[in-house]
Amino acid sequence: MLKFAPSLAALAVGLSTAVAHAGLIPLVAAPGAVGSGLAGSWYKVDDSAKFSNYVYNGEVIKDTAWGTGIWSIGDLAQIQASGSALVLNSASTVSAVSFANDVYNNLQASGSLGTWNMDYVRPVAPVVGPSTSDCPMAPEAAHCDQWNYAAIFSGFLYIGTSGFYDLGIFADDGFSFSLHGSGQTLSMLQDSVAGGPGRSSYSLADTLGAGGGIELAAGYYGVDLSYYNRLQAGVIDFGIKPWDGYWETVSKEQLFTQVPSEVPEPGSAALLALALAGLWGSSRVVGRQRRALATAAS
Repeated sequence: MLKFAPSLAALAVGLSTAVAHAGLIPLVAAPGAVGSGLAGSWYKVDDSAKFSNYVYNGEVIKDTAWGTGIWSIGDLAQIQASGSALVLNSASTVSAVSFANDVYNNLQASGSLGTWNMDYVRPVAPVVGPSTSDCPMAPEAAHCDQWNYAAIFSGFLYIGTSGFYDLGIFADDGFSFSLHGSGQTLSMLQDSVAGGPGRSSYSLADTLGAGGGIELAAGYYGVDLSYYNRLQAGVIDFGIKPWDGYWETVSKEQLFTQVPSEVPEPGSAALLALALAGLWGSSRVVGRQRRALATAAS
């Protein structure tokens, strides 16, 4: 079953040079194991808080009369650092990246998503509030703490068979995604809700102008994915497809919080250190995972 919209919009801003095709060498080229998912750190912020430093139409969002809540990926670092000043609830997960809020799931179940009719109901993000059935104005679920939440996922993707692939993000509202190989990173971004498309699908190959797909050798690749939902429906899904195949959510069995210690590193420690130098890792979770990978490689 298709789990992404069948037509993928190239709306994200590519952070790498456009090429006819793209390719990465894995951080670790070794036989795979069975994974348990990416590590996720979740944050639910106060809907009434004004903290965003994003500039829109010449104004800093937090300085406006209406600028409450999350507005851009850049707000996530401030949310992480704020502690209880902004964060009403936090949680950790290790799983596939496929979550929504009840607002989104209720719209999907009712058929109200229109062209997203190939979509499906996802697990509820762990920091959102009660079901919208408890809200007096469902599915407008502000009273149920369904809005203004964010997550930072990190870990490793295992590709078992060398070939050409595409990676995709299905998101409402914004995200930043990076795939790290040995000495190179491929990225895409939907930065701000201001002027953004809202709910949409994003293709890494389209973003890079890689008409021939992304060539991935078998092995482990680093993954960094940050996400936020501002208002109303929220959804995040990390997908993959063979170049001539169909979109599926990346299964948790292909995702790792660290490269398994029993998998040998065939290359040098210096090569691995060079590869890891490109990881942007804004959270302590990411730092711990990198240290675990360096230990496994030594």
